[in-house]
Amino acid sequence: MQAIPDTPHGMQKHGLVGFGAFATLFWTLAILASVEVLLEARGASRGFETLLFRPAHLAGAHASEKADLVYGPIAGFPFRSRVLSGPPVAGGERIWIASASHAEDLYVRADQVFPNRLAAALGMLGVSADVVNGSRAGMTISDNVELLQEHADRLEPTVVVLYQMSIDITRMSKLRERPRPDNDSQRPTSQPLPWNTRLRAVSEKTTTYSMLKSNVTPRLTRAKPLVDRLPEWCSEVYEEQVKAFVSEVRSLGATPVLCTFALSHREPEDIIDEHFLGILRFNPNLSRRAWTSTVFNWNDRIRQIGAELGVTVCDLDRTLDRGEGLFRDLVHFTPEGHRRVADEIAAAVAKPIAARGGTGRL
Repeated sequence: MQAIPDTPHGMQKHGLVGFGAFATLFWTLAILASVEVLLEARGASRGFETLLFRPAHLAGAHASEKADLVYGPIAGFPFRSRVLSGPPVAGGERIWIASASHAEDLYVRADQVFPNRLAAALGMLGVSADVVNGSRAGMTISDNVELLQEHADRLEPTVVVLYQMSIDITRMSKLRERPRPDNDSQRPTSQPLPWNTRLRAVSEKTTTYSMLKSNVTPRLTRAKPLVDRLPEWCSEVYEEQVKAFVSEVRSLGATPVLCTFALSHREPEDIIDEHFLGILRFNPNLSRRAWTSTVFNWNDRIRQIGAELGVTVCDLDRTLDRGEGLFRDLVHFTPEGHRRVADEIAAAVAKPIAARGGTGRL
């Protein structure tokens, strides 16, 4: 058998140069893939759903509805709250919490998030209630309304509480340089996406991307000029969405309750670097001043809407203490913060229930 000459000519003749040229790329991709699998396994072990893995509590819940499962999500009940079926018990209230990661909060135990503390807090005030945590990370007010409409007929909420602002601020900051959208025209459509957009969407779901975005992107973003103010139309759109929320809740026969939004610090110069770097992961556009001024403005609009439409307002912005005791970052709560929020919302929710002289839907 003729030996292959140990020369570039021999390698080229027998097609080995191609592998040599791509060896570096191959091993780089293999190492990245291995790191991704390890990071995703680590994330799933901590309770997060990743591109490749489902955490054990979700996989088990969807595979079979276990009788001893206390909290969802499970098949037919996609909420991180105590599993409920059918309408509320006679004489009882059913509270629906419309929020985002602030209420879903996968960083604390399910029994510690404020929606799942709310029933006990209401019980201390003499109100019998169960609670649906209709909140998911990334939801806007429009998303909250859609989820409520999907499940309202079956679950029959009697009171619907809105705690929602930072996700809409982030969405508006991405649209700030465009003309004002009409009829929510800037919301995603169901049209097929081009292949490169689909590829990017998949890559952004990887844990490696998430880690880089969490640890590198904020530090690079902080060095660039940031926006200090959103256009006025952004505030107008937010106000219209809150009013539409109130209208939709009432059309479903439930009582709306609005909450003002609380940041860990009211003054921009008081926001610590760790908290600001955390928010830059999701919103690389706005400065500290833009955050505090926008929240201040929009909270005032919530109070005005409450007065104008006769809606109870839970003013968390004014009642919660500031600092790291109740907040783990700029917009999310510690377990103690969740407890305080539940107490404040319970006190607010009890008012319209007492005003209508009992329990049940309108």
